[in-house]
Amino acid sequence: MGEDPHGIRILYPPGLRHQTFDLFSTLIEASGASAIKAQTSDHSLATILHWACHEVRTEKIVFRDGVATSLPSHDVKFINIQPEQKPRIFTHHHEPVGEHGLVIGDQIVATGGIAWHYNRPYADIFMEVDTRFQRQGYGGYLVQELKRLCHENDGIPCARCDITNIASFRTIQKAGMIACAHLLTGSISRARVYFKYS
Repeated sequence: MGEDPHGIRILYPPGLRHQTFDLFSTLIEASGASAIKAQTSDHSLATILHWACHEVRTEKIVFRDGVATSLPSHDVKFINIQPEQKPRIFTHHHEPVGEHGLVIGDQIVATGGIAWHYNRPYADIFMEVDTRFQRQGYGGYLVQELKRLCHENDGIPCARCDITNIASFRTIQKAGMIACAHLLTGSISRARVYFKYS
């Protein structure tokens, strides 16, 4: 069994690792899959993706926790968002409304959360700042506090960011997270997968 730093697991049948490509071809044929998604930190699956696919593209950049930060709170307070506050939350354009947020007085200026997946203790941090309050340091402070909360719950914080979203990329880095991988997608090439060796 192989395991990457983010908990993705790949089973290697004993004594059959030299037949990885043939076995994967059989899997593709049986499943009818038309695309593959992989993180570059999962070396085996990333290798298979580049072998089996054309039109490979980077979908997102993956971050891991790097250093603890002490970003100032400025004039905001980190809260758990209550049901009665939800009707006053600003319209979100990129991320879902999180269960935590930042408030100034009674105004919610940012929300975020921690997405626990199948590979706990790893968890994805997400957030969005109201457009009226961007570029004031609130995003970095929110990511920092979500990281802290994740650690308090025995989690390991991670994050993903669209490669074109430079503002979020910088915000995530400001909160002490380090780019560690790319999330790739590729369309399966039948000519490559079903090529028969002599």
